[in-house]
Amino acid sequence: MAAALVAAGCSGGTVATTPLSVPTASGAPATFASIVGPPTTITTAAQAVSLPGVAGVGNVGGTVMMGTTAGTTSAIVTVASATSAGSAGGPPVTLQSSLRRAADAFGGGSVTPQYYVGVTNTGTGPTQVTIPTLNLNVNVPSGQSVGLAHFDPTLPQNGWNQHCAFGSGQVNTNGNSTTFTPGGTGSATFTIYPGATLWFAPYTYPVTTASPTSPPQSAAVTPTPAPAPASLTGTYVGSAQQTAPQSQGSQYLQLALTQSGSSISGTYAVLPSAGNQSGSFGSLSGTVSGGTVTLNATAQFGGTCTTTLRAVAAGTLLSGTFQSGGGTQTQGCSGSGNFSAVLQAAALPTVSGSYTGKISDSANGSGTLSFSVSTPGTVFSGTGTVTFPANPAAGGTSAIVGFVTSATTGEFAVINSGNGSQSCSPFGTLAITSNAASLTGTYTNSGGSGSTGCTAGGSFTITH
Repeated sequence: MAAALVAAGCSGGTVATTPLSVPTASGAPATFASIVGPPTTITTAAQAVSLPGVAGVGNVGGTVMMGTTAGTTSAIVTVASATSAGSAGGPPVTLQSSLRRAADAFGGGSVTPQYYVGVTNTGTGPTQVTIPTLNLNVNVPSGQSVGLAHFDPTLPQNGWNQHCAFGSGQVNTNGNSTTFTPGGTGSATFTIYPGATLWFAPYTYPVTTASPTSPPQSAAVTPTPAPAPASLTGTYVGSAQQTAPQSQGSQYLQLALTQSGSSISGTYAVLPSAGNQSGSFGSLSGTVSGGTVTLNATAQFGGTCTTTLRAVAAGTLLSGTFQSGGGTQTQGCSGSGNFSAVLQAAALPTVSGSYTGKISDSANGSGTLSFSVSTPGTVFSGTGTVTFPANPAAGGTSAIVGFVTSATTGEFAVINSGNGSQSCSPFGTLAITSNAASLTGTYTNSGGSGSTGCTAGGSFTITH
């Protein structure tokens, strides 16, 4: 029986649970594969997206109310079974059962995930998505309460985050329909990178007190990681954030890895998400042992800094810390922070060969662009030469790095322009067609000859 108002505990720590099969209305266990709805264009601050139903499973369904704070974007909503965590189609980290202290509202019991709801950014750039409410179907057995956890792909080190439910209206049930308000009285806002998925998990747990009168004390909970994968070979998309010596905004990260025995090699690209950041591209080499990964990054473009990444591989998630050094003092190589990246389920197109075409810049007018790929792959680099007849001094040759984020999208950045006429380094997004035979891009952070304003932008189309 579901109570009219259900209050869940809030520990301030992470919550995790063992994957369990989803009970049907009859109580028999049932599992189901990921169900992905068609992409939805989000253009309003509160747009309802219906969850696809699951035949034979009575407690799946409802709507996700979401909007975007960065203009129009596209997203798909996925429903995945409670057994899908740590595998393709499900969240990268399993919600694991944990024994909790008596002060916790879970009363020392375990939490049972009902199913997972994912919101995937299918647009071409990072975007902020607001989630005012989620109306989810949950069968709440007698003596149980219902709660909600979320997994933020930009903060994987936090694991599954439990939502407080002591505030009025944060969790309400009406029969088997439960309304969650992740942000309390307001909306929860999350940044989702292209190809990344924000996950929500409605769960049930035993209660000994129907209506807690005050929140419990914080209880530190260490999540049980998913098993280490048999091989790290693949493409990983995620983010990196410097925390010392000063904090910086999150940057877009991609790793293309190949494992042979205990050895790992590959390439990486870190792209700017703001005009005051710089990008980097280079090679990776390292080792893996029992899910513990050490990688050494050597920059090819973006300076001479050397970086060591230490991570844990669990399921489809690779997350850990980085420490940079070497180079010269003026390059600011001393820095450390966190990173995470998720293995992509599908094979992605590779960018290779030479491209030519047209470019149009708001500061420099129309021109031509050629791009020769020297390091091909899903993570790629090369040199680009641009010519602006109306402003010859603004042209020149620069390094271009980037990576593919889906079958039809990618990201890129110009690094170290080196032509002496402008200090701006454009970065932007790519639309990929015909398996990377054609690249159409838009960019910002460009400028005219001698200008350091970097307020211009433009677009281009180049083909083989």
